[in-house]
Amino acid sequence: MAAWLAVLTLGATSAYAGSVREQQAQAAWRKQDECARAAFVKFPDYVPESNAKRAAATLKCERDNHLPERAPVNESPVRTIPDDEAN
Repeated sequence: MAAWLAVLTLGATSAYAGSVREQQAQAAWRKQDECARAAFVKFPDYVPESNAKRAAATLKCERDNHLPERAPVNESPVRTIPDDEAN
């Protein structure tokens, strides 16, 4: 009896696919990742112009697919010291 209960319990947990909201969230995150990946392929350089174009392309893709916008990314969380202030 206990073995049968264990098999039934394991079968039920492995068949769990998540609620509808979980599946919708996963689909939205997956599509957001695809948007970011496509924008990076289109603008791969890490220069300010490419960063701005990449952010705009990602935002456009998210809007076209009716996805929530991601939070903006700061250019640098650490303050860089200009050359004239270094000494």
